[in-house]
Amino acid sequence: SVVIGSGAEVVMVGLDVTMQVLCDRAFFAALADASPDLGGFLNDASQFYLDFYRARSGQDGCALHDPSAVIACTHPQLFRITPLPMTVVE
Repeated sequence: SVVIGSGAEVVMVGLDVTMQVLCDRAFFAALADASPDLGGFLNDASQFYLDFYRARSGQDGCALHDPSAVIACTHPQLFRITPLPMTVVE
């Protein structure tokens, strides 16, 4: 509520947006092939997350919520941003 009420410009990227970008096992495998150190780490780290998504929702990929929010801030042209008033219900 402090941040939303501060008057600062806030970009809210909800699950309705981040769930539209799913990364599957082939995506992470390609990262590992392209960059064995960092991509390999991300591939290994993603396996639990991918298994969780499959067990909980049957989806064949996982959403990267935080990276999607960062990209919305750094590359807003990739998103349709709609200015709306926000409040926090406490």
